[in-house]
Amino acid sequence: MAQRPRIITEIFRNFKKSILILMQKEKFVGEDPFGNKYFEKLADSDKGFKGQRRVETTDPDKWNVPELPAEWMSWLQGRRKSPPTKEELLCNDLLRLKTKQRAMELEQSRQDVDVASDKERAVQQQITSTHVKFPVYDDYEKTAGQPVKEPNKQNDVK
Repeated sequence: MAQRPRIITEIFRNFKKSILILMQKEKFVGEDPFGNKYFEKLADSDKGFKGQRRVETTDPDKWNVPELPAEWMSWLQGRRKSPPTKEELLCNDLLRLKTKQRAMELEQSRQDVDVASDKERAVQQQITSTHVKFPVYDDYEKTAGQPVKEPNKQNDVK
């Protein structure tokens, strides 16, 4: 019957594995326009190492969340296999700027239309300002606790 490994043996194995992970070489992958640097440790299935990706920010304060492009963020999270290229980043930035420009133009045109429709609404509100918003009935209280007028009842006497 095989014996279980002792606790000291397990501790030694875990310690050795953690040292090997720390000694694993890191590969520089790229840099974004903000100056952040991206690194990757490759996976090694023989030794049981999982691949790791990380970013080194330009901000020395570790509590601030860095501004990362969406392409690099998806690479860090493992949603894409290859890191983004500079051409891809530039193309996406141009597309983002065009979209912002179109949004500003659309907003401006809608504001012009809204100004005209606001004038029409103001005229309509002046016309309908005498209109009562809620119906008023004599058989219901208008204010809580106020006595209600009794409706005229006809007495049917036979």
